Amino acid sequence: VSYEARALGVTRGMQCWKIKKEFPTVVITHSDYRLYHLFSEKMFTVMRKYSPCVEVYSVDEGFADLKGMRRPLHMSYEQIAQAIKSEIERSLGITVSLGVSVTKSLAKLAVNMHKPSGLTIVSGKDIDGLLQKTEISKVWGIGGQTTSFL
Repeated sequence: VSYEARALGVTRGMQCWKIKKEFPTVVITHSDYRLYHLFSEKMFTVMRKYSPCVEVYSVDEGFADLKGMRRPLHMSYEQIAQAIKSEIERSLGITVSLGVSVTKSLAKLAVNMHKPSGLTIVSGKDIDGLLQKTEISKVWGIGGQTTSFL
């Protein structure tokens, strides 16, 4: 779902007939999974240039463990993230958002703060502030039942 469609109220998983009925200006196109795969492979190739430890989470999402990479790359974590972002955007002609933090869950919160085309760093000293202003249901990995329990 594009950002423009989301702004109108279209949500992920919404049935096409319902979109056409409720949002007649929205254009629905067919997916090109072969092209998505090619872009995905290139994106993860770029990420692997900066970290030997890259976890593919989905076709357009992954995690790169940057721990220990500052010295060999002669860059700060922010510089590494910016280099990854810039190279992906330059080589693929698309925008990407990156979140950098000490855990995957915090990185996911960070990446969602500035989309599209954002780079957000959540350092150790910023974690408490971020979590205080984040609804528990927005934390990656916490589902409806756990949210209710907490």
